[in-house]
Amino acid sequence: MTTPHLIVGLLFLFGPELGLTLWPSPIPAVLMRFIGAIIVGNGVGAWLAARQGTWEGARVIFTIALSAHHTPANTPAYVPALPPR
Repeated sequence: MTTPHLIVGLLFLFGPELGLTLWPSPIPAVLMRFIGAIIVGNGVGAWLAARQGTWEGARVIFTIALSAHHTPANTPAYVPALPPR
């Protein structure tokens, strides 16, 4: 599972220098590198947790995954409050 993260992360990280377009719409080079750094960090963390061989190392990655995917903006019923008129 970590190999795809590392490959995709490195493609995003070095994409601006290689002239790669990995996003459907144009994004700034700094944002592309930022996305790549997050994905590479996730891949390295998963690799370290897998090497440890226990769930203790995976706890942090699991917590980050839950918090990233269960924020109010990612829930179907989320409707942002409109400013008063």
